[in-house]
Amino acid sequence: MRFKNLLILGLVILGILSLVYAYGPRWGGYYNTNPPEIFKISGTVEKIYYAPALTISVKTTSGENFIVKVGPVWLQDQINFKVGSKVEVEGYKSYIYNTNVIRALKLTVDGKKVFDISTDINYGFGKWGYMRCHF
Repeated sequence: MRFKNLLILGLVILGILSLVYAYGPRWGGYYNTNPPEIFKISGTVEKIYYAPALTISVKTTSGENFIVKVGPVWLQDQINFKVGSKVEVEGYKSYIYNTNVIRALKLTVDGKKVFDISTDINYGFGKWGYMRCHF
């Protein structure tokens, strides 16, 4: 009986500690408290990737290559861009990947505004929640 009570007490303590870890404050910079840096680039689409999300490789006029995370794959039906398209991207520099990865907020393809999730319907990402979407 004593062993059973100790086992139940241990499981309760383990459950409480798990909840504190899951829903408690974040230590070690899990959430970045600094506002993200908005970055603008323009160039041509070099490659289009579809996994795990719609991602494009953009080469700027200065010769730099950037990876742009556009959003869910189903956006390709609305955007309909191809290799060689001229794009202008405004978005956040990613804190997760290297410094040449941008998460798009505004996208213009061949002079036509495709989407602006900072003001338009935001596809469920939200302006600040977009930083936490790891696609």
